[in-house]
Amino acid sequence: MERLLRLEACIEQLNRQLLQAPDAVKPGEGRPTRQVWPADEQLLTRCLRRTPQVVQAYQSGGELTATEGGGVLLEPSAQQGLVHLCELNNGDAVAWLPRNAPDNHLGLSAIGRIFAIPAGVTRLQELTIQRLPLFKPIVLHNRWTLARRGELTRKGATCPEESANEAINGRLERLERAMSHLSARNEDRLRELQVKLETQQKELDQLLRLKRP
Repeated sequence: MERLLRLEACIEQLNRQLLQAPDAVKPGEGRPTRQVWPADEQLLTRCLRRTPQVVQAYQSGGELTATEGGGVLLEPSAQQGLVHLCELNNGDAVAWLPRNAPDNHLGLSAIGRIFAIPAGVTRLQELTIQRLPLFKPIVLHNRWTLARRGELTRKGATCPEESANEAINGRLERLERAMSHLSARNEDRLRELQVKLETQQKELDQLLRLKRP
């Protein structure tokens, strides 16, 4: 729960930064200038799913180049590029397909190398990002090599983040029910003790009256 609250706070902070962020390309320069993503990869994935506008100041176009042995190189592009590229604060980079990418890009071999894609899916709008592909730097800020494939899943499929959230909510509900049950039992017990106390007080008063001359 604390992590979810921190993530929500980071999203608000990044939204504020977005309002003050410079343009993605400086006037007179052909290559994009990117801000380094200041938070973790998990928050980046969450933003891409829910609030992609937050990421605009931190992304640039990216191009993929296949290498021998199934490897993939990632480099920034002055144009939109095949993918969007974002550099993390540890020097690594991640990439993803633009939302307006043609559906036939799903069938490109370069995309198949960096993403695991469910069989039978032909439209990008049917998919959401489960995990971003991770690239390790070869030339800092300018070239990376694929270190871990990403994964696209069908929209509506449960992701680990949602499963964890459901588990937390379920646990809270069970705790609330348990506390409510204990509170009700305590109230019953308190009423029972109050009745006994009143009864004992009456008996004591009667004894005191009998002892008076």
